[in-house]
Formats: sequence, structure tokens, C-alpha cells
Amino acid sequence: MTESPCSRIDPEAMFPAPSDTAAITFAKEQVCGTCHFRAQCLEWAISPFSRSEYGIFGGHTEEERRDLVKARKLAKPVRLNYGPLPPKHQRLSAAA
Repeated sequence: MTESPCSRIDPEAMFPAPSDTAAITFAKEQVCGTCHFRAQCLEWAISPFSRSEYGIFGGHTEEERRDLVKARKLAKPVRLNYGPLPPKHQRLSAAA
């Protein structure tokens, strides 16, 4: 993330006060809006390993990220369908 737009500005710009709507808009639209790493940044921010509590990450505020985490917990798991197994003679044998 050293090439992201937020790495080239004052870090305080990415941690505005919740009541400062102008600073929040600047961070979300001007900084995160032009970033190519926005999706990765958001995934990192809401992952259980980092769970950043404050600041703008991936174009989302703290409250918006909390809502995303809640929505993910409530979502039903997706069942993967890999299709039918090939016949036994066509399957790869396990390496010893």
C-alpha cells in the first residue's frame, strides 16, 4: 500500500472526526475514490486480523465497516459445486 494515494498525504486526513462531514467526504471521494487498492484496503480493514476501529479505509467509515461485518455474519454460506467426480481411472493418484 505504499503506492496508494493515502500514503502520500497527511495521515490525519484519513482519521477525521465523526462530525466533520467535509473531511470525511474528502477522504472517501478524493483519496479513496481514486485508489486502485480500495477493495484490498477494505478487505484488510474488516478482516478479523486487523479490524481497524477508526478512520477511513477502503472508502468506508467506522460505522459503514461495522455494518458490512454484521451483514457478512448474517449472510448464508455459499455452497460450492465442483461438479461430478471423474471416473476412478481418470483421477490423479495422491503423491506419496
